[in-house]
Amino acid sequence: MNEEVLIPRPETEELIYYTLRKLPAIFMEGQKLRLADIGTGSGAIAITMKLEKSNLMVTATDIAEPSLEVARKNAESLGAEVEFMQGDLLLPFMNINEKVDILLSNPPYIPEDDHKSMSVVVTGHEPHRALFAGIDGLDFYRRFMEQLPLIMKVPGLIGFEVGAGQGEAVADLLKRTFPAAEVSIINDINEKDRMVFAELK
Repeated sequence: MNEEVLIPRPETEELIYYTLRKLPAIFMEGQKLRLADIGTGSGAIAITMKLEKSNLMVTATDIAEPSLEVARKNAESLGAEVEFMQGDLLLPFMNINEKVDILLSNPPYIPEDDHKSMSVVVTGHEPHRALFAGIDGLDFYRRFMEQLPLIMKVPGLIGFEVGAGQGEAVADLLKRTFPAAEVSIINDINEKDRMVFAELK
């Protein structure tokens, strides 16, 4: 862990927990599935998913090569077989015309103006590219919606971590992008809306 990546939060563990709970209802037992972790940072999501479900083919992407270096070392030390690709959001998959069954992401979601009131523990030690996302914090989710239809398989599962109070907005974006999907907002252990899932059927 270093200043190149976010410190993993308990909420990210919850994203993984609920993803694992949803898989049996969407996919057949033993099915070979490809999972993408977008903006992997330390690799926490990709590595944990691979260790929990060894039959998953896991690819993790990040725009920053220094972050990928941290994630590669973490995967190696934990014995997780994860493929890492450098690139912006879903472009690494679009460029090679590859589709995925499961997509997870904990993208930047903090509104720019929140910087002024945030603890220096966060702003001084974590990369700003992994924290801030435009005026309302939704910039990355909007960009995802343009690209997701190009790489998602059906059936499929999309899972996002979101900022508290953003659940409805992100759910609405997913519903507009995938009108037939079953979209759900799940609260974290502190009863804040923190995860949004779309089950593509």
